[in-house]
Amino acid sequence: MRLTACSLALALFLPALARAELKVELREGRVLGLLSFVEALSSGLRGSARLKELFAGSRHDGERQRALLANYRTLRETHLSPGYRFRGFPAARGEMGFGLLPFLSLQAALASDLADLSGRTSGLMPIAVHQRWLAILRELAASYDELVYRPSRAKLAAFRKRLEAIARRAGLPRLLEQAARFYGASWSEAEPFRIVLHPIPGRGTATSATVVEGTALVEALLEERDLEGRFGVLVHELCHSFFKAQPEALQRRLDEAFRRSSSPFAPHAYRFLDEALATAIGNGWAYRAAKGRLDKGSWYADPIVDRFARLLLSLIETYLEKRWTIDAAFVAQAVSGFQRSFPDATREYAVVLRELLFVADGKGFAPTASQALRRHFQVRGITSMSPIAEEETARSLRGAPPGAAIVLAFSSASQDQLRELGRYLPALRTLHGRLAREAGDLVLSALDSAGRAWILIRLGRPDRLDEALGALKRERLIRAERPILRLP
Repeated sequence: MRLTACSLALALFLPALARAELKVELREGRVLGLLSFVEALSSGLRGSARLKELFAGSRHDGERQRALLANYRTLRETHLSPGYRFRGFPAARGEMGFGLLPFLSLQAALASDLADLSGRTSGLMPIAVHQRWLAILRELAASYDELVYRPSRAKLAAFRKRLEAIARRAGLPRLLEQAARFYGASWSEAEPFRIVLHPIPGRGTATSATVVEGTALVEALLEERDLEGRFGVLVHELCHSFFKAQPEALQRRLDEAFRRSSSPFAPHAYRFLDEALATAIGNGWAYRAAKGRLDKGSWYADPIVDRFARLLLSLIETYLEKRWTIDAAFVAQAVSGFQRSFPDATREYAVVLRELLFVADGKGFAPTASQALRRHFQVRGITSMSPIAEEETARSLRGAPPGAAIVLAFSSASQDQLRELGRYLPALRTLHGRLAREAGDLVLSALDSAGRAWILIRLGRPDRLDEALGALKRERLIRAERPILRLP
């Protein structure tokens, strides 16, 4: 199985103070396409819906193939999900680390065939697991080739050529060099940026582009018309790599600038910064370089990110033009702008519930809480703990940073656990006293002096959690004058 590769000779010789040369390589990735095909078919949530449509009802949709996919799903859940963290970076930036699945996708993007992939991934998992993983890919390769890859080769080549033309017109190496300088990213000019394409036939279906360590893994929607938009998404994703590639010292300076801000909006602006910067630069600035104008439509599906990105664009352009790197002054202006644009952010459920600590009483809330929360809110990260009255739980809640959201879900019978936890947490002690005077299923929400949102959900049955979260979404804001929402 061979990789069809084409290097896009986009090298730009920059001034002496900048990088000497920056290269971008554009490739067609057959092995990546195969892995993405198997990932999509073995999961009900991940992967392109179009790949699932092509497989369903085809002659390849047989008992043997379905058994292989079930085997792969089990393999992924039990052996392919681990990762590791890099220590020493600011906790508020999210975990700096690497997952095994993204690394396998990266190696598939770089591999020329399955034998090459085998060598690149040897030692990452037990030998028997490695052999099973490769055997499943090998056996499903014929299905991928017949259903997706062979019928798409000519259109994939045309897609690549169209993308090459847009990249040349926009000056992609110059754009990336400017963006890398703005981020202050540690990036060697000897290390090329890679864009690896695998085909998704047709049009009008959702596709994704992700970046793993400077390599963009792109689902190429073969009949896509808005290729400038796709180009903007590519730059957007590469910007996430720049954000992660900032040296530890710069990360800590920016982290300190947010933490030292006197604005209660700073923690929330910080939480949206990575996505807003990438959106402003990729979907705004780079899109305009490719298209000649700004996109009049939405830049990002999340309206908060979209609005914050548009707000930051002019400030980012000033830094790009002056060849400045993001600094404390940028942070101060970003926080100020966020506060003006989102005056209710500190008490808006859609904002505060982006990252949260979820504590359950162990009576059935925990198994479905993550799905229920994500159904109603765009949650970026959840840390779950159970039961409530544990010393470790108390330590975690005491260490919750300013602006954090803490959600406690419990039954009436378990309410006394809060009293025990309240011995260590004054804010919770006060809320428990208020709860003790109320009857029935309800939600009590309040902000403490550090801007932390406390959301206490007391329910007679765990299956009412979805209903309670829906009520919060409709209420929209934490209201000091009306802290309790009663459920009928």
